[in-house]
Amino acid sequence: MKYIGAGAVPNVVSATEFRRAIPSAEICPDDDALIEMYLNAAQEVVSYASGRPLAPGEYEFTVQGYWRRWWFPCAPVSAITGLDVMGVDGDWQEQPLDDIQLVNGAMEPQLVLPVGWGGFHDSTGEIRVQAVVGHETPPLALKQAIILLAKEWLEAGLAVGEVELPKLAFGITSLIRQRRYMRPRECA
Repeated sequence: MKYIGAGAVPNVVSATEFRRAIPSAEICPDDDALIEMYLNAAQEVVSYASGRPLAPGEYEFTVQGYWRRWWFPCAPVSAITGLDVMGVDGDWQEQPLDDIQLVNGAMEPQLVLPVGWGGFHDSTGEIRVQAVVGHETPPLALKQAIILLAKEWLEAGLAVGEVELPKLAFGITSLIRQRRYMRPRECA
């Protein structure tokens, strides 16, 4: 899954919301840009760990194999915007979206190809799917997980972007686990 939307993924928790939730002056520097960096990094971790992008945006997925039904690795998915097939010559070939279906996009999103779909003809079985993914209104538990994670990192004085991040605290892990999306492990 790769973000391909225009601009950066917007933060779902603002520096103002963070300050309201964490009123301690010692851990809230006056630098909103620094807080936004922590929030952005925390949002990325929570999004990835939960399988739920927290702000809508366009993402790209590369899928292997021959199938008619494929489950997205995240939720929610609101629209399929493109579908390309890798030809045997190594070039991506754009496919029409006619009769391509997005099923149960909010809860268990699936891409369903019509019976007899010709896109796999003369292909390697590799498909690239572009879709609009993410919550219009992010789950409150995941927003709280972002706030708690950013707070932990600020308190610890971690530099955003450090390679080795500490293990997530129990409370954060619990909040993420409550809202985690787990897709079925199959293609049909």
